[in-house]
Amino acid sequence: MANVDPQQIPIPAFLDPLLSYLSSSLPPPVSNAILTLFTHGLAFVSALLGLGSALISSSPSEWDVQKIVPPLLTLVAAYLALASAVRTATWVIRTTAWMVKWGVIAAAMSVAAAWLFGRGENAGGGGGIVASLTGMVL
Repeated sequence: MANVDPQQIPIPAFLDPLLSYLSSSLPPPVSNAILTLFTHGLAFVSALLGLGSALISSSPSEWDVQKIVPPLLTLVAAYLALASAVRTATWVIRTTAWMVKWGVIAAAMSVAAAWLFGRGENAGGGGGIVASLTGMVL
C-alpha cells in the first residue's frame, strides 16, 4: 500500500469541524487511521453513486464500457481497501487479546511454581529448585 498523507486527501468542507475535533482529541495514529478509513469509505460511496448514475442514465443497450468500468474498478478497489483495513484491525484486537490471555496464564503458572518451589522448612526457602524437584519426584 502506498504511503499517503491523509491530510492531502480531499474531503468535503462541511466535515472539517468534525475532523479537526477528532484530530485534536485523538492520538495522531488513531486519527490518521480514522481519516484513512473515512476517505476510503467516501471513495466507495462516490464510486457506487457514479456506477449507479452511469447505469441508470441510459438504457442497457446504450451502456458504454468506458462509462461503466472505471466506477466499477474504483468500487472494487475501495471495497478491498476497507475490507483489508477492517480485517487488519480485527486481527490486531484478536492477537492482543490472545497475548494478554496467555500472558496471564503464564504469569499465574510462574507464580504457582515460585510459590511451590519457594516454600520450605525455614523462612529463607528450602534447598532450592533441585531439592524441591527431588522432593516432588521421590
